[in-house]
Amino acid sequence: MQVILWLIGCPLLSDADLASRRDNDGDGHDSLQFGGDDCNDERGDVYPGAPDDWYDGVDADCAGNADYDQDGDGYDATVDDCNDSDAGIHPGAAETDCTDATDYDCDGVTLHADGDLDGVPECIDCDDADAAVGDGLYWYADADGDTYGNPDDVEYACAPTGDRVADDSDCDDARDDVHPGAAEYCGGTDHDCDGEANEDNSVDRVTFYADADADGHGNPDGPILACTAPPGFACNDTDCDDTDEAVNPGAPEWACNTIDDDCDGAEPSVSIRVPADYPEIQDAIAAAAEGDVICVDAGTYEENVEVYRAGITLEGAGPGLSIIDGDARHRAVTINYANGVTLRGFTLTNGAVYGGSGVAVDHGEDTLLEALDVSGNAAGGVSVYDGSATLRHVDIHENTAEGYSGEGTGLWVAASTVDAWRVRIVANEMRVSERCAGVGAYFQSSVITLDQVIVAANRCVATDDGAAAGGVGVHVEGATEVTISQSVLFANEADVGAATSDSSVNWYMEDGSDAVTVLNVVSAGALANDATPCGGWCGSADADWDIEYTDTWGNAGSAYDFTDPTGSDGNIAVDPMFLDTTAADPMDWDYTLAPGSPLIDAGDPSVLDVDCSTSDVGVAGGPNGSW
Repeated sequence: MQVILWLIGCPLLSDADLASRRDNDGDGHDSLQFGGDDCNDERGDVYPGAPDDWYDGVDADCAGNADYDQDGDGYDATVDDCNDSDAGIHPGAAETDCTDATDYDCDGVTLHADGDLDGVPECIDCDDADAAVGDGLYWYADADGDTYGNPDDVEYACAPTGDRVADDSDCDDARDDVHPGAAEYCGGTDHDCDGEANEDNSVDRVTFYADADADGHGNPDGPILACTAPPGFACNDTDCDDTDEAVNPGAPEWACNTIDDDCDGAEPSVSIRVPADYPEIQDAIAAAAEGDVICVDAGTYEENVEVYRAGITLEGAGPGLSIIDGDARHRAVTINYANGVTLRGFTLTNGAVYGGSGVAVDHGEDTLLEALDVSGNAAGGVSVYDGSATLRHVDIHENTAEGYSGEGTGLWVAASTVDAWRVRIVANEMRVSERCAGVGAYFQSSVITLDQVIVAANRCVATDDGAAAGGVGVHVEGATEVTISQSVLFANEADVGAATSDSSVNWYMEDGSDAVTVLNVVSAGALANDATPCGGWCGSADADWDIEYTDTWGNAGSAYDFTDPTGSDGNIAVDPMFLDTTAADPMDWDYTLAPGSPLIDAGDPSVLDVDCSTSDVGVAGGPNGSW
């Protein structure tokens, strides 16, 4: 090589000189003319990767970019690019979004306007003249129209649509009586949306009164206001002695003591005493005049008493204490053609004449039978014929009758008006070879009112295979109207071998009977074999049946002889869950509803229990449900 260069007259270069010429500025990068990548071999601060400062006119990193177009959008920052850090901003760029305040096309004008300077563009501002109004508000559904909105149903808009409101504080948008500030009512609903129900400020709180003796009647002193009755309180103030459960407005008024038992402020005076004045009851009646009170001391009186004096009161010391024993000869007591008679406070037993062998009211008006135990009679318990009578606190039990056929072993009523309250008709038995009707109670051509009545464990027993039973518990016939409420028909039994048109157990209405009204009653547990096809409400479909809020459950055979009303008018078919019906003696059965019973508060809402809650179904419910 050196030889050739010498031959052509070129100076000889060393390797060092050659390298110096290739990288004249010594920045480690050969010049472009020697195949290198240095775009300016005269400056050592210019080479690929060198730090490059924009806008100094030098392409220090040899990237080839214009030094005045940092964002590479093709527009010079010194000429017409108003933002050289954003390639989307340059002359001619599109502007389409009225909510964007950026001048994309560098013309000094944008689509964005904000007249009230609230930061919300005019094009979406609901009111661009009011800085307090932005691009919309939250609007909440107000389905119940109470002006309070549902927080779970929201829209965002300038104006509400439909029923929407700006408030979101409603806690139940289906009820217009539930919202903040609403009056609080009892019943478990948080009406004012404060997170609490049944508050002390509920406007419908009830006044309750202490009932220390648990007789269902409260002490007028020291009332309290509450939504529900605390234990030991009643919602009336009618008790005149809250230390004695036997003293209250529903109690029998014992004329022969010095106590105002029924809280009426009056105490009858005693006229005659037995045996102090007369050794026998019949002698005292013979000596009595209308309005007299005959007080009979405790003891057993073997007499067949006939009351024929109008307007007298015959009062014993109480059932189990004063006993009139019919001595199996005749009725224990007959009230015969005497109006306004009161018979109270006796056990009537061992009577032996058909038709109320315990006590018979024959052609007597306004008779009061009260606080009586009518039991152990051989031809029926109580009868009322062609008169009117009120039965209160009467137990009619374990009376018997036997023969070809019969009616009304417990209570027999014909052509009369009878009002029975707190009456138990239990375990009466009729033994027949042909037919029994109404072993518990038999009503014919009468007007009957039954309230808090128990008809239970009455039996019809066949002495012949051809015998039948027509309404073992209750049998109604003739032009009779019956109203029964807060009562129980339970475990009445037909032990017979034949079926007839009226074969039934708990209740039977014969053709021609006028009407029966049933409210808050239990019909359950009827016992029968196949010969008795209906166990519940049986008989004529043509009768006027009005059954409401009644439980018909667990009866042998069919529950109804007509269209089943279960599911309507409050009628149900469930286990009543009585507290105890297992005792050997049916008189000891307890029809109080056990905790959790479906009959609690299941009665007619217009009828209230003693604690002012909705009435329970059965004898434990209603305003007199405390026995």
